Amino acid sequence: MSNAKRILSEAELIEYWENFTGLESEDGGDECETDSEDEPSCSVPENDFTDEVGLVEFPGEPLETIEQEVRDNEDNLPLSFFQQNDKQKKVTQENIIWKQKAMQLNEDQLQFHGETELATDIRKLESPYDFFTYFFSKELFDKIVEETNLFSVQKKPERPTVFTDIDIKQYIGIVTYMSLANMPNTRSFWSDDLRFSNIADVMPVNKFEKIRQYIHFNDNDAFIPPDRPGHDRLHKIRPLVDHLNKKCSSVALEQHLSIDEQMCSTKVRHYMKQYMPMKPHKWGFKFFVLAGVSGFAYKFEIYTGQEKFENTEDNEPNFGVTSNIVLRLARIIPRMKNYRLYHDNYYTAVPLMVHLAKQGIFSLGTIRRNRLPNCQLPNELSLKKVSRGTSHEYVATVDGVDISSLIWKDNKYVTLISSFAGKNPVSKVKRFDRKKKEKIEVDCPYIISEYNRHMGGVDLLDGEI
Repeated sequence: MSNAKRILSEAELIEYWENFTGLESEDGGDECETDSEDEPSCSVPENDFTDEVGLVEFPGEPLETIEQEVRDNEDNLPLSFFQQNDKQKKVTQENIIWKQKAMQLNEDQLQFHGETELATDIRKLESPYDFFTYFFSKELFDKIVEETNLFSVQKKPERPTVFTDIDIKQYIGIVTYMSLANMPNTRSFWSDDLRFSNIADVMPVNKFEKIRQYIHFNDNDAFIPPDRPGHDRLHKIRPLVDHLNKKCSSVALEQHLSIDEQMCSTKVRHYMKQYMPMKPHKWGFKFFVLAGVSGFAYKFEIYTGQEKFENTEDNEPNFGVTSNIVLRLARIIPRMKNYRLYHDNYYTAVPLMVHLAKQGIFSLGTIRRNRLPNCQLPNELSLKKVSRGTSHEYVATVDGVDISSLIWKDNKYVTLISSFAGKNPVSKVKRFDRKKKEKIEVDCPYIISEYNRHMGGVDLLDGEI
C-alpha cells in the first residue's frame, strides 16, 4: 500500500479500530503490555471513532511522522505570525465597549488654533512666472545644472558637454509646451511642415535632444544597489521630490485636510506603473497626497512598493503600511492646533485615529468593518428592511479618546469613524425615490456631511491639472 493518506468513512474507522493491536515499542514489544493478560489497560476512547470521518495513518508511515510534519510547518512560519503589533494588541485586546449614544464634544475642544495666513513672500507673487519660480527656485536649477554637467563628464570625460541654467529653463519650457500641443513625434516641432515657432525659435532640435540625453537630478555614484540597505527606487529624482515637498509645505495649511491617491498618467513602461480603475487617468504612477479643500497639495509621496520599509521617526508608532503613510504625510501638520484630517477606508484604523487625536489632530474617515474591534454596528442584512436615511451610532472611549462609529443607509451602506464628529446634528438631503418617481428628503448625519464637504481636495486637484 502507498504511503499517502486518505479520509476514511465511519464504517472503515470502526473496522480499523476493531482490528487495532497497538503500536510496537522500540524493543519490539507491545506498548500496551500490562500485568494482566486478560484485561489490558490500553483502550481506545469512544470519541476516537464516533466522528463521521477521520484521518489515519497507513502501514509504513508511523504516527510520529504526522506529528513531525505539523511541527515542521510551524517552524517555517515567521515569528510575526504568532505575535501582534504592540499597538494592535493594545486596541484589540483592550475591552473596547461601544455604547449606543451620541458623540459629544464642546466648542472649546473643537476650536481651531492654527495659522492659515499666507507668508509675505507668497502674497507678493502675482504672475504665473512668479509662482513657477517660487517652486522651481534658483536653488533647484543650480542643482539640476550641477548634476547634468556631472553626468556629462561621467559619460564622456574626454569631451563633456557643458550646460547652463538658461539651457535647463528653456528645456523645461519646451517640455511644458509639448505637453499642450500634440505632434506625431518630438522632431515634428522643428519640421518644415509642422514647425512650431514657440519651440523651434528657442532651441535647435539637436541641443534639445542633447539635454534630454544628459539631464540628471542626482549623482549616479551615490546610488545604493537593490540588495543593500538604504536602496531608494526614486534615487534619480529624490532631490526634486524633496525640494517640491519643502516648497509645498511652506504654504500655510488649511484647517481641513484630506489624504488620497492621485495618478500621474503616463504611457511609458515601468515596473512602478499602477492601474486604478476608479481614477480619471487609470494608468500611471501613484501618488499619496495631502491636500486642502482648495485643491492645493501640501505634501506627496510617490508609490514605489517600498512603503513597508520606509523609515519612521523615533516617536512614531508602527501601525502598518497604509496607516504609516498617513503618519508620514501628517508630519507637517502642527500639533495641538485642532486641524482636521479626512481619509478613506484604505488608511483608516482605530489605533491611527487615537494616536492623531492625542497629537491634537482630529480625523474622520470611512472604515472597513473588520478594522473595528468588537464592532456593535448592525450588519447590512439587518438594515435591508429599514428606510433610507436610517443610521446607527456607537461611541467608545479608547485610551482616553472618544471614537464615534456610525453606519448610514443610502444607496449603499456607509461606515465611518471619527474623533470629533457624530450623528448630530442631522440634516436633510434630497434623493430620488424609484418607487415614487420623485425626489424625497432623507436624514443625513453630521459625520456624513462633514466627510462629503471636505474629502474632495485631491479630486479637485486632479480636475485642475
